[in-house]
Amino acid sequence: MTDAEADALLAPAVPVGPAVWLDLGAGDGLLTRALARRLGGGEVVAIDQAGPGIPPVAEGAVIRPLAGDVRDLARLGGVPERVDGALCANVLHFVPEAGAVLAAVTRRLRAGGRVVVIEYDRGRGSRWVPHPISRVALGGLASAAGLGSVEVVGERASRFGGTLYAAVLRAG
Repeated sequence: MTDAEADALLAPAVPVGPAVWLDLGAGDGLLTRALARRLGGGEVVAIDQAGPGIPPVAEGAVIRPLAGDVRDLARLGGVPERVDGALCANVLHFVPEAGAVLAAVTRRLRAGGRVVVIEYDRGRGSRWVPHPISRVALGGLASAAGLGSVEVVGERASRFGGTLYAAVLRAG
């Protein structure tokens, strides 16, 4: 995915303007940087097990890399108590207990906050996507986590096969 494709995928999901967001499973930072560009003067706390080496963006939000496991959000130091949103891009399919991760994120959301999920729309797992979260399955996970309805705001073909979708879940 290119920077332009990442920007286009997040555009309908993330409002423009300063805010504080979590990026769970930041990886190499491609979508982290796209999120930072949307937030302008805000902050992105980029969490990844490997400790993302993401440099700050020249024009955009401050990116604060944090090494840690997204399954341990409650015990992870440096995570803000309240955030405006969270990006979960290609991370939940690695977590058998994705619903618990969503619930932990929901507890940190400010009123009106949102969770943006980017996942593969498939029903069966594979070596690369061990715990897929289809669009249909995401609705149940969101409801159990205390989030509102699922609004799919974008999709694109994956170079690895299948379809990636971007969905917005809003705090109640």
